[in-house]
Amino acid sequence: MKPRLFACLVILALAGYAGARDVDLGNVQLNNLGAETVHILYQLDRTQPAIEANQPVWIFVKYSDDAGVTWMDTDDLNPVNDWSAGGQTGASTVNQYLSGDVGLVTSGGSKDITWTWGAGGTGLTVSDVVRVRVYAVEMCRVEADAAFAMGGDAGSSALTGGTASLAEFYIMKYPVTNRMYVDFLNETANAHDLTADATHDYWNETQSDATRGGVDIAGAVPTAAWVATAGREDWPVIGVNWFNAYDMTRWMGLVPPTEEQWEKACRSVGGADGNVYSWGDAPAAATTLCNMSGTFSPGRPSDVNDFESAWASAGIANPYSIFELTGNVWEWTDTEPYSGAYNAAMSGLSYAAPPVNVINRGGSWGVSGLYLYGSARATNSANSLRVTFIGIRAIKN
Repeated sequence: MKPRLFACLVILALAGYAGARDVDLGNVQLNNLGAETVHILYQLDRTQPAIEANQPVWIFVKYSDDAGVTWMDTDDLNPVNDWSAGGQTGASTVNQYLSGDVGLVTSGGSKDITWTWGAGGTGLTVSDVVRVRVYAVEMCRVEADAAFAMGGDAGSSALTGGTASLAEFYIMKYPVTNRMYVDFLNETANAHDLTADATHDYWNETQSDATRGGVDIAGAVPTAAWVATAGREDWPVIGVNWFNAYDMTRWMGLVPPTEEQWEKACRSVGGADGNVYSWGDAPAAATTLCNMSGTFSPGRPSDVNDFESAWASAGIANPYSIFELTGNVWEWTDTEPYSGAYNAAMSGLSYAAPPVNVINRGGSWGVSGLYLYGSARATNSANSLRVTFIGIRAIKN
């Protein structure tokens, strides 16, 4: 689905696309423009399954008041103060001054967001020319679990035990795709200071790796444009470090998962009774069920729904309807490496002063065996590492 443009008096509305594979978000319109609140109307549908409480869609909104040069959160007129700028700390400013069908939306159909955009909110006036984008991301609900047993099987570097107490959370149904990351780059990367700290740069040439990448750049910052490589739009993005993962997920109003949240989403039940793989215990991980060493030659990422039909044919599924937790790309978490029994204090990293290494979960196109277990952990990935086998997934607490 490509963005559509609607002229509504002095305001323009755009349907954004942020990786909702089976979701159609369109017919975006704005009305009630003469008041300090404006209504953002849109149509939201999904072919299958139906949008509902356990499989909602995360809706977030960005706006521009300078002809699309700068895209901002709906909190105020200063992009430096919001999460669209990247590298910010504190509470999220995504979806501020919005109410109605925004955030976790649990049904399809005609939708209405109320935006307090006048003096009591963002501070815009009816004389301003504004562009609005509405984005959709498919999510899955994971129930609370006060006694989730970590580790307890043969996964590589698995924790040896301990119990995590988890509140309910929502996790992306698929990892962040090239199509999604391109949206993020086009809204933020040209305004990001390339000279300030290369570790935090959003764009890196690894993302356009000839064999495994899927993001192409035209021109150069600060006037660059990015597109997803044809045929690779729905491959998971690679070449992103932990800072990129954190900034991109915050741009959506989400955050990276802790490793205990990730393991719960993958295994459903903890300890020895938990799923071995993201779909259950058997059949054993194979090249026909996930993208692992030997699935493709040369090894590479693959479309994030490549194995859905194979799972259906085998009668297997993740309990929460999540895909690609096993294989394809490792995923950044919000947990510092350690060993032994579960330690809750190791999760919830400081963006300003993160540990040198950060835990990855899920295995990738280049591994097999015990690395694909739901309890498996990669413990030696530097926070600045950009490689062709690590990607991003996000959650909403």
